[in-house]
Amino acid sequence: MFRWYDISGCLFLFAKLTIQQKDSLYGARFKSWTGGNGLARNITWRNIQFDNVPFPTGPKPNSTSTNNTRVQDFLFENFKGTILDTPGYVEGSCVSDPCWYAVPEATGKEVAIFDLYPGTATNIVAKHISAKTVTGAEVDVMCNSTTISTDVGFKCQDGPFVPTAAGL
Repeated sequence: MFRWYDISGCLFLFAKLTIQQKDSLYGARFKSWTGGNGLARNITWRNIQFDNVPFPTGPKPNSTSTNNTRVQDFLFENFKGTILDTPGYVEGSCVSDPCWYAVPEATGKEVAIFDLYPGTATNIVAKHISAKTVTGAEVDVMCNSTTISTDVGFKCQDGPFVPTAAGL
């Protein structure tokens, strides 16, 4: 089920519910663009089963521009599956080096990548997340704690996935 309202650069009330992603690039993703301007609010991804997916969750509004899309009230809930953490690509669109979807510093083991720009994100939460990697390696996250002041559902760090109170 999808619902969206686009009014003057704002996106409100979007839901992606009960989805199975198999051998795909993303489980759930929000990406604005460099210099983007506006507000994305009340966006929910819920009940996502992912198998062999390299990027299960993450908003990506990061930029160095003075104009930035603000993200608010994002919920990633009930995600379960397997992260594809083996080398290679899952589809044929990677024709550049680095690949267009490469994330600097990522290990390939991240269940969540919250690549946020300071002062642009409010109330982003990942809860009831259960993931393992194809290789059996520890599941990681990428999150810069200086970009968001609330509990995102896991310890906001570049390192192991450690659920917090908001994520349980």
